[in-house]
Amino acid sequence: MATRWGICGAGKISYDFCLCLRSLPREEHEIVAVAARDKGRAEEFATRFEVGQSYGSYEELAQNPNIDVVYIGTIHTQHVENSLLFINAGKNVLCEKPMALSLEGCKKVLTAAKQKGVFFAEAFWSRHFPAYKFIQEQIKSGQIGEVVLVEATFAVPILHVPRLFDLELGGGGLMDIGCYTVQAANLIFKGKPELIVAHGSKAESGADKTAVILLKYPGEKFATLAYSTEGSQGANHFTIHGTKGNLVIPDSFWYPTRVVVRENDVKYFQLPSIEDLEGSTFGNAQGFVYQAKCIRQCLLKGEKECEAIPHEDSETIMYIMEEALKQLGITAVAARNKGRAEKFAVDFDIPQNYGSYEELSMDPNVDVIYVATIGPMHVEASLLFINAGKNVLCEKPMALTLADCKKVLSAAKEKGTLFVEAYWSRFFPVYKLIQDEIKAGTIGEVMLAEATFAMLIPTIDKINDPEIGGGALLDLACYTVLAANTVFKGRPDRIIAEGTRKSGGDDRAGVVLLKYPGNKFASLAYSVEVNNGPSSFIIRGTKGSLQIPDFFMAPDRIILANGETKVFDLPQVKNHENLRYPNSQGLTYEAQGIRRSLLSGLTESPEVPHEDSETIMYILQEVLKQYALP
Repeated sequence: MATRWGICGAGKISYDFCLCLRSLPREEHEIVAVAARDKGRAEEFATRFEVGQSYGSYEELAQNPNIDVVYIGTIHTQHVENSLLFINAGKNVLCEKPMALSLEGCKKVLTAAKQKGVFFAEAFWSRHFPAYKFIQEQIKSGQIGEVVLVEATFAVPILHVPRLFDLELGGGGLMDIGCYTVQAANLIFKGKPELIVAHGSKAESGADKTAVILLKYPGEKFATLAYSTEGSQGANHFTIHGTKGNLVIPDSFWYPTRVVVRENDVKYFQLPSIEDLEGSTFGNAQGFVYQAKCIRQCLLKGEKECEAIPHEDSETIMYIMEEALKQLGITAVAARNKGRAEKFAVDFDIPQNYGSYEELSMDPNVDVIYVATIGPMHVEASLLFINAGKNVLCEKPMALTLADCKKVLSAAKEKGTLFVEAYWSRFFPVYKLIQDEIKAGTIGEVMLAEATFAMLIPTIDKINDPEIGGGALLDLACYTVLAANTVFKGRPDRIIAEGTRKSGGDDRAGVVLLKYPGNKFASLAYSVEVNNGPSSFIIRGTKGSLQIPDFFMAPDRIILANGETKVFDLPQVKNHENLRYPNSQGLTYEAQGIRRSLLSGLTESPEVPHEDSETIMYILQEVLKQYALP
């Protein structure tokens, strides 16, 4: 009977893993379903690998009863959340490294797997290569005597990869590549070292670039580890020094094909033969075959851990990495950087600062929490605070799928807490005036709404990476959908969308037509590839029109039906010259609106009620489904 795989994430590493799965006998390995936050990417992935089911949410994948094990190939910051989702659904899990960004997260996942009685393994694929097994056999047989020193180096010039230097994405060299050196030391010595000493350099963002780590183990045994994201690629070796001899993987030790036993004695290991490697990203990607075969054997035997990478090893590796990063002045959990929190607290005279969101959620003196992490973290962070009984103001988009949007809103309703999606536009006086004018019938019956968002920002990292919630619609042009929803409310009868997307999946420009009951329409357009032009919002009624001539997402003026331009003075803010976004003073309106809701005992904001958030997400999701890949 075949092992039935579910694939969580449609990125590069999932692609390579599935190339290998497809090369194996169908009676042994079958890819049943794939899920991505973007339904279109999941469908494209499914077509490439002839997968029968594709989903636009991970929750749907978790509910599929025909899956034996789920492979998680999402970004680092999502690993804990994704793992817990599938574990709690009773699924076996193979999660890409690092399985977490903190020891706490690691333990949480391993404990959940144990409680649910499901298989869980961290996907350190190196451990499955024959070269690693050969090394362990050589050491066990005493061929090189007692091992006293391990050396491992991983240096590749990848400063050009934006994700590596964004702490909100779990960036940093250790978590991405240096972790392989730590697992190498752990392979030989096992257990926690007695001493960890780390020194290194950091990028301006605070992410680690280069470091050297010294580990001292019981019995005066040592490991010296080095990694760099800025050094030119050289001999990335793994050397094991014993009292009778050495074992050396001379290069690319994380996917090795040879081990030097003596100067003229080299043991070679031929990679599995795969006919189709078109589009693969990672060197020696054929090695994923070893990992897939091992996981199948574990499941057939009913094991809950993988002997090649047992839970104890995953926990020890995370323990070492967390301690090393602390010594480098980094807290390795997304935006949960104690140093950044401390600086922020000083800048704004805030009495308390924490190095984790969990600590913030437990502060009894906090009435409401503003969530301003990256898009993919919004759901996890919101649920953390809601479940702790906190009121939440979460930046837009509050989620990347309709399913997640509903999950957060349901949680807030069950807990009886205030939850508001931070569409700040709705709190500006201009938007309130628009609603008053429409309600008063000043422009008659509204038949058409037009909104355009044009801005030249094609190089912003988070716009370009769909794995971190990228794409222009979700990040910026969602304001055009908000504008339409301001006027018409409710779901449209029909949605027609045409847009451009890069091969990676992120959208760059689009035109959206919404048809509402009563033959009413909204025409929306956006682009991040054109020179900044008027980003306008026009509302056309049977008796006249209202127009925000530019920057409609944070407006300070409106042209009324009689042609008069009404201007609103923005709130006075100290040091306004330091504000990063135009008209950011308008965030004052939002803060005041949230306070009013709290004082009134509301669990929804009149400005952005839950129904509006759900409707906007419904439209956004449907638009992205309709976009065709170039």
